[in-house]
Amino acid sequence: ANTLAAAATAGDLSRRGDTERFRGAYRELVQGVNSIIDGMTAPVNEAAAVLDRMAQKDLTVRMTGEYQGDHARIMSSLNSAMDDMEAALSQIAASGDQSRVAVIAGAGSNNTRANRLRASAS
Repeated sequence: ANTLAAAATAGDLSRRGDTERFRGAYRELVQGVNSIIDGMTAPVNEAAAVLDRMAQKDLTVRMTGEYQGDHARIMSSLNSAMDDMEAALSQIAASGDQSRVAVIAGAGSNNTRANRLRASAS
C-alpha cells in the first residue's frame, strides 16, 4: 500500500497492487486501493486526451464520460472552457479580423512561449 501511495503521489497513476500476493482482508484492501486509483485515473486520462487534441487545434472535442462529484466539476469546467474558446474564435472569424484568428490559432504551436516573447518585445 505504501508503494502505491508513493507512486500515486509522484503522479504515476498506472501502478496497481498485485492482489494475487495477498489473502483475505489484505487482498480486499489492495483491491479497494486499486479501485480508487482506477476511479481517479479515468477522468484525468480523458481530460488529458481532450487537452492533447485541443493542443492540436481541435476545438470540437469534449469530455463525454459519466462522472460524479469533483470529476463531474472538472469535466464541466473543461467543456465550458472549450465551448467559450470555440465561441470566441467563431466571433473573431465572423468579424473578419483574420489576423487575430491567426494569432490565436497559432498559439497552439510548440513555440507559443517564444512567439509571445517575440511579440511582446516588438
